[in-house]
Order: sequence, then C-alpha cells, then structure tokens
Amino acid sequence: MLHFVLYISTDYKGGNSYWVNKEVWQYNGISSLPSDKYTEEVDVLELAIPFIDLDECGVFVETADKHIGKAYVGNRVRQEGNYQKSEKWTLLLAVAGSAAAERWQMMWLEGGTTGDKMIEFIELILNAIGPGTPARRRCFTMDNLSSHHNLQVAAMILTADHRIAFRAPYYPIDGPIEFVFNAVQTYLAINCHLVQNNGTSLRHWTMNGIANIRSFVPYFNNC
Repeated sequence: MLHFVLYISTDYKGGNSYWVNKEVWQYNGISSLPSDKYTEEVDVLELAIPFIDLDECGVFVETADKHIGKAYVGNRVRQEGNYQKSEKWTLLLAVAGSAAAERWQMMWLEGGTTGDKMIEFIELILNAIGPGTPARRRCFTMDNLSSHHNLQVAAMILTADHRIAFRAPYYPIDGPIEFVFNAVQTYLAINCHLVQNNGTSLRHWTMNGIANIRSFVPYFNNC
C-alpha cells in the first residue's frame, strides 16, 4: 500500500479534503495523534499527495445479434435498432481522488495513445491543477504503456513539482480508472438504443456517462 504524507487541519475550508475518522489515520500507518488535533467524531484530512489515475480505452458500438439483443420490457427483441459496427474511438481519461471529483478526457477517432497525445493530455491536466506545493502536490498513477513512459511526459510532471507512480495494468485495486471505465461501459449499455451509428452520438453519450459520476473517492479507497 502507498502511504500518504498527511497532516491535520481543523479549520481547513477549501482545496482537496476528505472527512474521515481516527481509524483512517491508524489504517494509513499513523498509530497515534495528539488528542487536541482532532475531534472524536470526524477530522478534516488533507492529502498532501492526492492521486490522479489515468488510462485509455477503446469505445465503439459493437455489432449486435438481434436474436439475443436488448429491448425494453414488452417490446420484441428483434426490432430495428442502431446495431451496426461504428468507428472505434480512443478515450484517454484521468480522474482525481479529490472531493472536487476532477476529471479530464480526450477522445479521438482511430489510433491509440501516442507520445504526442500523452504530452497534450498531461499539459491539459497541469494547466488545470497548477504547480505542486508541499500542501497540494499530486501523484499521477498509470500503467506501463510505452507512451506513459515518455521522457517528456515525466519531465513535465516532475518540473511542475508533482509525482509519478507506475502500477499494474487492468488492476482496479490500485487502478481506480478501471472502475470508471466499467461505470461508463454500463451507462453506454443501458443507453445503447439511443446511441446513433456515428461518432458525434457516441462521443455525446460517452461524455454523459463520465459526467454522471459525481465522486471518484470510493474508487481510491484501496490505493
């Protein structure tokens, strides 16, 4: 388990904060705290190194077998629908384990995540979060895809005084983004009868699925 650098702030009013109890501190490896630094009920805990997890996935409307397709209750399954195979889009997504539920996404047609795409994406995030400080430094987590190991990407993050940690791919325990992809996939499956066979419609419903997630904090519980 990765341990956070932590400190108590009893009057903290902004930024990235979580409401936790004393047991959370003990779980993260801090066994004792001065009693005057917290209340017995809840504490305000600011993470000095909150995570931003990122990854990419392919998004497209699959060819469906109408004999075993989906339909509303009371309707025949063998009805006309938008089941043709569409273009494949790449979704590059990053989410933060902060109370603000920050998210950043890029979506483009054909082709995977190149080094140039990764640089553009990291620049987008860094422009949004600003430089790191001792009280507000981020740790970018990602898998070992070659474009993630781009030296310019690492230089951009470290120069901005943030951190990088690589993790195992497709592993939701320390890869919270996998939970997010699953939630978006479920949202698209529920609304597949509304998705038209074109990129504009697919992008619209994918972005809706991302926007509908109000908090990513539970996905970071095991990090």
